[in-house]
Amino acid sequence: MDEPVPDDARARPRSFVGHGLLENRVAVVTGGGSGIGRAIVDRFVAEGASVAVLELAAERVEDLRDVYSDRVAVVGGDATRIGDNRAVVDAAVSRFGHPRLLRREHGILGFRRHRGGPAK
Repeated sequence: MDEPVPDDARARPRSFVGHGLLENRVAVVTGGGSGIGRAIVDRFVAEGASVAVLELAAERVEDLRDVYSDRVAVVGGDATRIGDNRAVVDAAVSRFGHPRLLRREHGILGFRRHRGGPAK
């Protein structure tokens, strides 16, 4: 029979960061330069993955290249364009091998303009 878990142990979060859960995996992340997308890139790399990132903002592209020169391939482009999506997958394949993970974390601006604004 399993030992009972103390009440205080349930309240403490367990951390698995850096345990190699994604070792030797290749991932593609769109919108990986900031926010949730950047957090995903950081975590995937911490877990051992090689990551190809598609990012629209030039300053974020450079930042990712500076921080992760060997573990991350960064492609500047627009996630709404099929050619840019193909380019990031091609970058992943040529540099790391075939990707097995895909996270699409890009935001789309201009929602109000296209939808007529917020509900009244």
